[in-house]
Amino acid sequence: MKYNKAIASKICDLVATGNHSIIDICKAVGIDKQTFYNWKKQKVDFFDLLKNANENYIDAIRIKARSGLATLIEKTVYTETTVVYGFDKNGKAVKKSETTVTKVIMPSVASVIFALTNSDPENFKQRQIIAHTGEDGGPVQTETTIKIGYGKADHDDDDEAAPAAPLKVVVNNGSKS
Repeated sequence: MKYNKAIASKICDLVATGNHSIIDICKAVGIDKQTFYNWKKQKVDFFDLLKNANENYIDAIRIKARSGLATLIEKTVYTETTVVYGFDKNGKAVKKSETTVTKVIMPSVASVIFALTNSDPENFKQRQIIAHTGEDGGPVQTETTIKIGYGKADHDDDDEAAPAAPLKVVVNNGSKS
């Protein structure tokens, strides 16, 4: 199909919404997928229009995300009213009771942390420090004590078990001493 500026504009409008696949857009405007990709490859103005449409879509997502984040980091207070109706002896609906409750939705802690660490990283950092050195900057020292011995069940002749002989193993930078 020959390049058509009106169809190209309609395609870009649909791309900017972010609600449609390329195949669906092509069906909606009456072209096949290969025509779309040929225009994109061969027509610089179509390529630029598509790029602009994608940027507009990404900008719209950013705005929605910021708005959603703002909602999540603010306390929300609202009232909820429940009305109970019944029927009188003539079958007419009458209000029996009405209850109004004020409800509060507190900010999302995760959203507040996200907002602070991304908007002010100098003052709000998520930090994890893992030390790979031991005392005074030396190697990490680990100590393992292994007891080798026999318990009562292993000594039928003796009334008392043989005392366990401790074996001390100190690991220093992967070497044993």
